[in-house]
Amino acid sequence: MSHDILEGRWMQLRGRAKRAWAWFLEDEHLVAEGNADVAAGGAR
Repeated sequence: MSHDILEGRWMQLRGRAKRAWAWFLEDEHLVAEGNADVAAGGAR
């Protein structure tokens, strides 16, 4: 597997975790950051 694919999947996983934690904390800004990480990971 190429390095770019692994990096993209890691970004998606990190974004999903950040988004889940943000929903728990009810932090809309952190939800947006998590969504951005997931989208950036999918673009790699």
